[in-house]
Amino acid sequence: MPFVDFEEIKSRVSIEQAAKLLDLDTKPAGNQLRAACPACKGPDRSLVITPAKNLFFCFTSKIGGDQIALVAHINGVNVQEAAQQLSGTVTRRDRRLCRRRGHNIQRLHRRQRPTWRA
Repeated sequence: MPFVDFEEIKSRVSIEQAAKLLDLDTKPAGNQLRAACPACKGPDRSLVITPAKNLFFCFTSKIGGDQIALVAHINGVNVQEAAQQLSGTVTRRDRRLCRRRGHNIQRLHRRQRPTWRA
């Protein structure tokens, strides 16, 4: 498995960018963003994203964390695989595993490139 620098990914990708890559339908609520959690099939507004702190919390499953943890939670993968998805270092083997698990890694991997190049 290739080395993935978690701190570099966190500094390069905000939690709002990760939410956009995951196609979350977020709605502003004060200084937070709210959405239905597609992983838990929770009610609308069960997923809270706080951009100022780069954190999220899912009230349905009682799970929270940073942008890497958000991708891991929504896609149902571990944090190493989620970090690889955000960094763009997804191997052929990882793609096969994700296909077997039913995750759409291609969409996430394909859409990230134009977003972070400035």
